[in-house]
Amino acid sequence: MNSNYVPIACDIYDYLEIAAMYREPLCIALHNGAVFEAQACNVLVREHIEYFEVNCAGELRQIRLDEINTIESIASPPRFARISISPQP
Repeated sequence: MNSNYVPIACDIYDYLEIAAMYREPLCIALHNGAVFEAQACNVLVREHIEYFEVNCAGELRQIRLDEINTIESIASPPRFARISISPQP
C-alpha cells in the first residue's frame, strides 16, 4: 500500500457504494477546501489506493478517499445527509 495513503473507516464504504449504485448527485468537500458538485459513479482500487470516481461537469474524476472531507446527497429526496469521511487513525 502507498505509504502516504490512509484508509477510511469501513462503515463509510456503504454510503459511497450506495451513492455510486444510484448515481447520486453529491456535494463533495475535500480536505484542501475545494467544494464541488458531481455525480457518483464508482468506488475502485488502483495500485493499492482507493478512489471514488465521479462525473464532474461531464468529466470523470477519480478522488482518493483519504482526500474527501464530506459528501452530501443533493438529490430530491436525498438518500443520506452529510457524511464526514476521515482517514482511519
